[in-house]
Amino acid sequence: MNAPGPAPFGALATDLRRMHEESFTGSLRVFGPPDTTLHFHHGLVIAVPTPAAPGPDTLLLRTGTVGADTWATARERALATGDLGAELLDRGHVSAALLELALTRSVLDGVFAMGLTPSNRGGQVLPGALPPLLRLDEGIDPDQALREAARRHTNLTHRWGPPADLARLRPAAEAAPERAPSRAHHDLLLRADGRRTPRDLAFVLGREVSAVMADLTRLAERGLIDLAERHHEGALTRRLPESRTTEEKDRPLVRRTPGANGMRRAPRADATLPTALPADLAARLQETLRAPGDLLEGDG
Repeated sequence: MNAPGPAPFGALATDLRRMHEESFTGSLRVFGPPDTTLHFHHGLVIAVPTPAAPGPDTLLLRTGTVGADTWATARERALATGDLGAELLDRGHVSAALLELALTRSVLDGVFAMGLTPSNRGGQVLPGALPPLLRLDEGIDPDQALREAARRHTNLTHRWGPPADLARLRPAAEAAPERAPSRAHHDLLLRADGRRTPRDLAFVLGREVSAVMADLTRLAERGLIDLAERHHEGALTRRLPESRTTEEKDRPLVRRTPGANGMRRAPRADATLPTALPADLAARLQETLRAPGDLLEGDG
């Protein structure tokens, strides 16, 4: 298991594999920019909060899947229980399938986003660290997440070029949104103003960064969007913090010491989908592990 990981993750894959082999429970903070935290339970990844990609809160709120007031109430209760997902499910605010979908997409997109800054070096292992309020109960094998992230990087590279370069651009619409081939593309054209990066667009739209980048390349191929590099004078734009939700320098990873386990539920080691889900919903979630967005594959 010491072989290097898929490009562009390299040595990071070795550390993630070790977490899996040791059935690690806790957090791995990888220093950036940007700093990213991977949360594990029994060696499986259950959450990847990062400033580089929208979390499940953004995916659920910005798409209107959960209302802002409902979210605020559920989150306040979750501060006592430690499980926001359970609060949302118990009160019927979201279906189990949609919640699982948002959480899975967030984990895979978070790992993808880490590959956009492969200069990430060093980190800190925190055994028994408490998980975020919203996380997967059934985690994802780190190798599976890395392979999927690498596949998305490869697809974008073949269609456009290095994803890290695309991530720095500020796309500008070249056509009216009405010319877009789908509603998702319409919304993307509407907000591609030459100032927002793909990451900014992902947060605004409540979509994965990987899906937004894939759609940008498709729109560029159709001449509907301009991906040329731009130089802006003055201060750089920045994303405002989410109004409704919250949440060293280089050095080798710190070896953990066996000990505390801060979580209650143990996921299955094979990271397959929960058997409690109906077969059709489980199939939808399994498909998510292979295709993150509307147009990563095919001509849609």
